[in-house]
Amino acid sequence: MRQDSFYISAGRSYNWRSYSFFCYAGDIIVTEPGALIGFAGPRVIEQTVNQKLPKRVPEGGIFLLEHGMVDVIAERRELKTMIYRILEKLI
Repeated sequence: MRQDSFYISAGRSYNWRSYSFFCYAGDIIVTEPGALIGFAGPRVIEQTVNQKLPKRVPEGGIFLLEHGMVDVIAERRELKTMIYRILEKLI
């Protein structure tokens, strides 16, 4: 990637494995409110630790925002508009 380029990463509800690398490589990370981003899915983690995980937290994206892992939360139907607004402010 060129140094003068800009990368906006838009994540969806479930993002596992290699996508997580590209998601966190973005300059601005946009995701859905209930998004979970990680390097292994719940099934893999359960098999690894031999324990049942708690139910999915619906505030996943909000948790990620509060802990600085994402920059913006937007519903999927609002994603195009949100990215347009971000680009408007940068250009």
